[in-house]
Amino acid sequence: MFAAIDIGTNTIKGAVLDPAAMRISNLKQTAFPPLLGSFPAGHCEVDPVAVVNVVRDILDGLMVLSPQCQGVVICGQMGGLILA
Repeated sequence: MFAAIDIGTNTIKGAVLDPAAMRISNLKQTAFPPLLGSFPAGHCEVDPVAVVNVVRDILDGLMVLSPQCQGVVICGQMGGLILA
């Protein structure tokens, strides 16, 4: 079993992956932290600590539900690449 994290534009999601059973369970979803300040069009900034805190909270919840977890899988797109 593995914990999976996907950091998207609107939400940060987590789930437990069971590759042996080909099953995804315990989906958790939290809104992405709000943007900081006001920036010109096309620019944005997010507090990285807020993102890490949301991911930590999701992982903590998944570990309670699946204590036999063997690792963490992080999506390599967008914010997931930065966190990885």
